[in-house]
Amino acid sequence: MKISELLILKCTDLTNQGMGVAHLDRFPFFVSNLLPGEEAEVEIVSLRSKFGIGKVKKRFNDSPDRVQPICPYFDICGGCQTMHMKDQDAFKFNQVNKILKRVTRPLVASPQQLGYRNKMVFKAEKNKIGFYKLRSNEIVDIDYCYLQSELKNNILTYIREHYKDLTEVTIRGDEEIMVSLSSDSPINPKPLFNHFEEIRSVYVNSEHQMGERLITKEINHIKFNLSLDSFFQVNTLQTEFLYKKIVELAEFNKDDTVLDLYCGVGSIALSIARDVKKVIGVEINEQAMNDANINKELNRIDNVEFVCQDATVFLADFNEPINTIIVDPPRKGLAPQGITDIINSKADKVIYVSCDLMTLNRDLNLLSQHYNIDTITPFDMFPQTYHVEALVLMTRQ
Repeated sequence: MKISELLILKCTDLTNQGMGVAHLDRFPFFVSNLLPGEEAEVEIVSLRSKFGIGKVKKRFNDSPDRVQPICPYFDICGGCQTMHMKDQDAFKFNQVNKILKRVTRPLVASPQQLGYRNKMVFKAEKNKIGFYKLRSNEIVDIDYCYLQSELKNNILTYIREHYKDLTEVTIRGDEEIMVSLSSDSPINPKPLFNHFEEIRSVYVNSEHQMGERLITKEINHIKFNLSLDSFFQVNTLQTEFLYKKIVELAEFNKDDTVLDLYCGVGSIALSIARDVKKVIGVEINEQAMNDANINKELNRIDNVEFVCQDATVFLADFNEPINTIIVDPPRKGLAPQGITDIINSKADKVIYVSCDLMTLNRDLNLLSQHYNIDTITPFDMFPQTYHVEALVLMTRQ
């Protein structure tokens, strides 16, 4: 076999990233936009010692599970991977069960399948604006992204027509919009700022230029001020359901002290504050901590304390009695020392919010030696992509 060779392959399964799995003499190929039961002419685009990567040149039949993607850029743009699936929720639920190998509750579907993202980062080069092509650094020039709202697509169109030589475009927010433009050439953001009344903040090359420095959004009656780079869940409506589920599962009481590790701008800590005695939020990012303290004052919440420190370092030195630990780590999951410190903390409950099933499974295998895994609830935070969020409740054995 060699690169660019054409093969006839039949898909038999899906990877956790939504790629079709096919075999040639027991040698596996992973092929995007190919569903189980479909046979296709496939071009080899990459060969490794244990697998190959292919792309469909011609499909001979369609699976009953296939739908026509609404986006014309699907299969060339790397932004979406599951838009061709009739039942994306079933695919994601099956992946959670396959990877975690534990009984899970039904997946909580997203209330919006399109237009749900409150933040999009577009790459730009030589007057192209879009996303990187699959397995490539080549930018796919797009004029409309179905993952963001009509308003934000109109903003993108205006930017495309009026600004050249850009390197990156960020559009953030729902009702209030923040726009960041990066360019190697001078930019006048005033026309953009004046054209859309919804735009409240404009940055150029990461420097604030027009309007407010922060924008505001509301989750479950809690207001959050967000800066340009602070982390916040991208699916606003689904985040409301996620945070309500945390409160429901944890069964907090007014005497509880809770640790919220990797707390970001304090969205979980502030959302649960009314249900507990005290929350301590820990986050290493200084800008996120500044936002968290602003949000604390904005909502007049006085039983939350924010600490700017590495979560693992903080937990190693923390010896106060606590009832519940909430962790929402980055994709790499928890550090081994962090898991040891959680176990040593004697917390009655651990709530783990994860955006990566592989690292979650690794961490659960260690935590389950001391904690019962009571429930696993998948959330579809990212429709049209293979990503899935998981909410895990654990109680000490």
